[in-house]
Amino acid sequence: MGVEIVEGVKIVERLERFVLREIIMKIKNILGNYPLCFALAAMFVLNGYSKPKPAAEAKADARKYLVFELTNIRLRDTVCGYDEAVHHLVSELGTNHPSSDRMYAFGLNGMPLLTRSVAVLNDQVNLVFDIAEKHDVPVYFHIDPVYSIGMENCPVGEEPALRFWEHPGMCEWVNFPAEGQTSGQIPRCWVNWGNWVKLSNAMPNYESPELKRFYKSQLEDGVLKPIKERLSVLEQEGKGYLFAGLNIGWETRFQDKSDLVGQAITNTANASEIMQEWEQAKTGYAALHTKGWDDARLTRVAKERGVSNDRLFYDLCAESVHDNMEMLAKIACEYGFSKSRIFSHIVAIESCDEGSRSGTNVESPPVWTALNDYCTPGFTLDKRGAAVYDLDEMRKVFKARGHEFKYGAVETYLFHYQTGAEYTAQRNEFFDNGTTLISVLGAVYAPYYASHSPFEMNKDQAAAIRNWLNP
Repeated sequence: MGVEIVEGVKIVERLERFVLREIIMKIKNILGNYPLCFALAAMFVLNGYSKPKPAAEAKADARKYLVFELTNIRLRDTVCGYDEAVHHLVSELGTNHPSSDRMYAFGLNGMPLLTRSVAVLNDQVNLVFDIAEKHDVPVYFHIDPVYSIGMENCPVGEEPALRFWEHPGMCEWVNFPAEGQTSGQIPRCWVNWGNWVKLSNAMPNYESPELKRFYKSQLEDGVLKPIKERLSVLEQEGKGYLFAGLNIGWETRFQDKSDLVGQAITNTANASEIMQEWEQAKTGYAALHTKGWDDARLTRVAKERGVSNDRLFYDLCAESVHDNMEMLAKIACEYGFSKSRIFSHIVAIESCDEGSRSGTNVESPPVWTALNDYCTPGFTLDKRGAAVYDLDEMRKVFKARGHEFKYGAVETYLFHYQTGAEYTAQRNEFFDNGTTLISVLGAVYAPYYASHSPFEMNKDQAAAIRNWLNP
């Protein structure tokens, strides 16, 4: 068997050399210049030529997934955990067909990349793969590299190897350090997801060298390694379709609460927690400080470039947002995962003037920050909600940056599309215009809540999804 494999490799290598010679000869016939021929052929091989993908991989890349991220379901619960929720999905939508290029999947939302141990992350990966195999429903993984949910009240034994929030240089600030200080003020992480909630006591400094190393070790050891181990076995069994993808962002951005100055904001989950006046500001100062910026340099360079300080600050923050997602995507790609199954994630509101609160609000990074060479760009898209977008403008950005218009609609909602016809139109807008994956949040019924959520999938929407699955 070993000799046969070696001979097979030699045959492939000879075929590749033959292809290269053919390329060179065809160019020479046109240009009549051997040195130029070799240069152009090399460019073609490096940039344009690639080995044909195996049929299974090509089919996987073409498969379209409709993911239901179980945002309102507890992973383990005696009343309704992920196992019961996926069973409910199967009862609503039927079984997937392994040979189909259309499948529904469930998603593990908000994996605590920075706030739990590698062992906890491994356990989550293996649990949801067990559920995926049990119900034959693909699983999609969505990490939390931004909000750092779960840093408070972490159970003993589940703590991460590094508590970044205990190190000011690894946290984000709302100002540059004053004279004699080594850090700025560290605000808590606040979001308005229908109601104001304080998610954590700090957000990460994307530029911290120590934190970058921790991102890498947590992602590789906690997430990528167990996924790859399970996926390798599944692929041997012809069940590689059970891995729907990996989202390495979560609306990646900096925090900017400067438009809330003077407002009284209270944590809905804990009325005793109030947003402080000094927290009503923008972050990004820690990232910029790590890269050598301060107020004086910011003012000087802004003047040299003929832009405002706020504009320069926004552009520099955009670079950090881009670089954080590129770093995580590259780690996953180099670990052996296909670019088509790795997704970045920002809100695409910047593509639409109607939705832009401010041209310099760092919570709304530009579309290009989601683009890199290691993943499929992903976006929150909700035209009837807060995450408005313009696909035509997004397409222009992709083209200007040399990217094919392929993306993931990695955060969407059913709420604004109550009829089957309305939801079909929204889904088709994405699948007919460049996306291979749509992720829906909050759509699965959680029986431990007193009432049904308006975000849940209704009968008309379920029927429309079944029709899509079985054209």
